[in-house]
Amino acid sequence: MWSAFPHWGMMFKHISVLLHAPRVTLGVAIPRKHLHDGLVKLHPKVSEAIAKKEAVLALESTIITHGMPYPHNLNTAKEVEQIVKEHGVVPATVGIVKGKIHVGLSDSDLQYLAENKKMLKASRRDLPYILTKGLSAGTTVSATMMIAHKVGIPLLVTGGIGGVHHDGQNTLDISTDLTELGRNPVTVISAGVKSILDIGRTLEYLETHGVCVATFGKSRDFPAFFLPKSGFQSAYNVTDEEEAAQLIVNAHKFGQDSSVLIAVPIPEEQAASGLVIDDAIQQAVQEARNKGIRGKDVTPFILDRVYELTKGISLTANIALIKNNAKVGSRIACALTRQSYHKYSTLSQPPREKLGAHEKLVVIGGCNVDFIAKAKQGNLMVSKFKVQLQSASLVCLDGNIPTSTINYVCSFAEEHGIPELPSVMDDVIGVALDMSRPLLKHLQCVIVTLGQHGVLLCGKSEEGTISLQPKKSPKDVPGTSCAIHYPAIAIEAEEILNVSGAGDSLAAGIIAGILTGQETHTCIRMGLLAARYSLGSQEAISTLINTDSVNPQKVIDRVWQQPTYQNENKPPTTKSEL
Repeated sequence: MWSAFPHWGMMFKHISVLLHAPRVTLGVAIPRKHLHDGLVKLHPKVSEAIAKKEAVLALESTIITHGMPYPHNLNTAKEVEQIVKEHGVVPATVGIVKGKIHVGLSDSDLQYLAENKKMLKASRRDLPYILTKGLSAGTTVSATMMIAHKVGIPLLVTGGIGGVHHDGQNTLDISTDLTELGRNPVTVISAGVKSILDIGRTLEYLETHGVCVATFGKSRDFPAFFLPKSGFQSAYNVTDEEEAAQLIVNAHKFGQDSSVLIAVPIPEEQAASGLVIDDAIQQAVQEARNKGIRGKDVTPFILDRVYELTKGISLTANIALIKNNAKVGSRIACALTRQSYHKYSTLSQPPREKLGAHEKLVVIGGCNVDFIAKAKQGNLMVSKFKVQLQSASLVCLDGNIPTSTINYVCSFAEEHGIPELPSVMDDVIGVALDMSRPLLKHLQCVIVTLGQHGVLLCGKSEEGTISLQPKKSPKDVPGTSCAIHYPAIAIEAEEILNVSGAGDSLAAGIIAGILTGQETHTCIRMGLLAARYSLGSQEAISTLINTDSVNPQKVIDRVWQQPTYQNENKPPTTKSEL
């Protein structure tokens, strides 16, 4: 297999993920500007931090759209982000702006969400509708957790989570935050739950759904937002950020799919006003009942009413509480980084089985540098790996390496009966089939990358296709020479962020398909799909590439242009069955 793949070394790192990771339960680090067909937009600084595996902290935005009056909401949002930055962590405030999910908001986005009084409130259930209609919204804890999970951010800071409402055992009025905590491994740092809720049943619900609840501090007292003590206790406590980070690490190493909830009591200097605020809350709750206010409208009403009843004291305490949570969350994020918690997105996977002899893969290629160096002793470097070559079931060659090295490896492979899939650079479809004929005497197939025009597969026709599955000798393949042209996935010019890793990603997808026994068209399209991800990545190889994003089912789900089939000395035809 020949093509223009200059970065085999980097590509090979990703093949093991493609072949053996059954799923990525926490999402992955995705250093891309546009994700999920353009529905998610990462701020460049957030994208870069995720790609570099630096500390990132997600922040929900309903506190901006529904939690405070303007301009306090805007000022608080900016101050919280600044606190996070001062701790060496990248803030990623999540919100929906005109039908696009933004992970990391610009100043103009923050302004837009803060000053618009008719902004929607988006929970998990609301996302499809809001995105479909192109609307804007602040994201709740549940929606923010879901989004953070998708892009690979392990921590979320909020003021307080939702819970079970009083008489919830009859009304089933239970916040989606709780169900999300039970199925999403993103850790949430909050000041507990609001005192207007049934805290006892909330904690019981979290226990039922396997959520590890720990109070941050020396006590296990579970806080109730404005109150440092609710009268209930967390199951555990963590005394500092290092212990909290270790708790999170172990939860995911063990494979726990539910969240860890870190409950942070309100600062002592604000705790004194807690009782006054709590009395106002109880009055506001009763007024909400009398007015028939229900559902997601309850919290905004109560917050506004409490603000009026306490003459602004509640707002001051609320701001202090959120800033304190941001400080604690940032310290935990830094601790996670210090503890080398870099493989967040794959910690919950079961350990990968060791490669069997039939899955051994050897990749030979050059590196992308700013100078050219030639070894005096020719194939000295490659010859050091004879044992690996001899035991390989598949050998891939980069066409940019010296001809002498290609000849050496081909001779070695022929001597030991190793299937070879080398690569060479060419972008002219008209001559590719002619060029491939002498190669096909020694190789099973030839793959030519054609940039924006896709991929050309040349080989021997076998029942209307070309087999990519390794065979002992190309001479054993019957049939006449043919070529199949697979068009590339369409992409707009402004979406292309990096082209240096597209060939590597193409190769990774194709080889993953080959080694998992997929049909030819599935292998090629897995490669094209992987290449498309890297074209939209700020890194050479998109870390979005994994078994969730590149697999046979994803190929089936996508609508593809039909490939064209050209047999030797015959005009091209479209093969609809491909």
